[in-house]
Amino acid sequence: MFFSYTASLTDTNKVLGNYTFSSDYSTMKFSTSGNVLTITSPTAPTGNVTVSASKKDSKRMGLVVWDDGTFGPGVGQQNTVTYTQSVTDPIAAYLKLNCVQ
Repeated sequence: MFFSYTASLTDTNKVLGNYTFSSDYSTMKFSTSGNVLTITSPTAPTGNVTVSASKKDSKRMGLVVWDDGTFGPGVGQQNTVTYTQSVTDPIAAYLKLNCVQ
């Protein structure tokens, strides 16, 4: 018979689907269903365990604005706005679990 240790955490912000999870405890596995994260391990972890969450497809775009600092029609240079290319912007979160038997 196979036994495992399981913990379920409910996310009230409903953003779990935007993240992938991993741990420094090699046998710990993660699954999400709706707003519930389930953590499972065939062996009981002890001591401190760090869980990492990485946001999937995290991107950002830059915005650059040029202005000559002079206000009014027909003076100075035209105000300009530039949008830049989308780039990867990793977002990470960490949980430190203190596992006690």
